[in-house]
Amino acid sequence: MNYYETVASSFAETVEAITASVDLLADPLHLASQLMTGALLEEHKILVGGYGPDAAVSALFCNRMAQHPERERPCLPTVNLSADSVHTSAFSPDEALAQQVQALGQAGDILVLFASQQAPAGLLRAAASAQSRQMPVVAVGSELSTALFERLTAADVELRVGLAQPARTLELHVMLVHSLCELIDQSLFGAY
Repeated sequence: MNYYETVASSFAETVEAITASVDLLADPLHLASQLMTGALLEEHKILVGGYGPDAAVSALFCNRMAQHPERERPCLPTVNLSADSVHTSAFSPDEALAQQVQALGQAGDILVLFASQQAPAGLLRAAASAQSRQMPVVAVGSELSTALFERLTAADVELRVGLAQPARTLELHVMLVHSLCELIDQSLFGAY
């Protein structure tokens, strides 16, 4: 296979994954956006976390909540738990996010967790920590993230990308972030 075929194949796989995901994810995306919009309107915040490449998706989500690329609006209160090197270095990786949820989370806040692969123990502990504080969890994962999805309750939202390939899953998670933030923006500030 030459370079062009490799690039074309990769692009085609991504387009196919996106197309197949719309029907599967539209309703849960809407539900997650309503949950987050309601929390923001009640002056709560959104805590976000992930490990490895998922930490980068967490940062993207927080950036989009801080500013809209095409409109002026206030910064929305989000905390990227994966970016706090003081906390992430003070605790074991399995405890860092959960400890921050305990320190920063309050009832009514939302915890968003990203897992493009099998969910690490640290995400499971963070979800448990949030649930113990009456914080709903939005779990953004893949077919490999079953342990995280099994931890969810009726108060939580599952955004499961129907893939087991981490690279394609990450691409779809980026799409989910943009769609989710756009739905939240429209709910809070109207269409532009």
